[in-house]
Amino acid sequence: SWVVGQATDAKALDSNLPGIDHSANSKKGGIVYLSVKSSPSLGQGMMLSPVYSKASFGCTFTFWYYTSNSLTKLSVYLIQNNQKSSRILWQTEKGTANTWQQASVDIPACSTNFQLRIVGQLNSYYSAAIALDDFRFDGCYDAPRSYPWCPWSQFLCSSEISCIPETSKCDFQSDCCSGTD
Repeated sequence: SWVVGQATDAKALDSNLPGIDHSANSKKGGIVYLSVKSSPSLGQGMMLSPVYSKASFGCTFTFWYYTSNSLTKLSVYLIQNNQKSSRILWQTEKGTANTWQQASVDIPACSTNFQLRIVGQLNSYYSAAIALDDFRFDGCYDAPRSYPWCPWSQFLCSSEISCIPETSKCDFQSDCCSGTD
């Protein structure tokens, strides 16, 4: 399972893990990691994000990851409305050659009551590790409007009572979750 700890402690446990975290570039910085040395058997770890009520257009999840080699698999799944089934949004099986890499995951617009499941899998009994840092959600909230009108330069999306630029109306792209544009 995933372990939360300082980068120096992780590196002392498993030399395949980074000796510094990504955000502060510090030995004392915190990371989340999965290592064959911290798991009693071939490891798989799963984490769940908080539940978000609705994804607006442009909702993204970004994070930094570090893998020791290609004997790892890292995946991000979308779960909606507490369903048991999930949909894969992002996955890699390539090693990062012991460097931090950024991942950016687009959340489908209009997803409701959703959360992300982050799954790491180690495919070696001897030498495999994954570290994660700097989790961030951007643009994932469509603020509800308490009044059903928009400024003159915007169009009112009827069912969600939100506004989009007038230029986005009838442009053959769905900008309102209801499809009213």
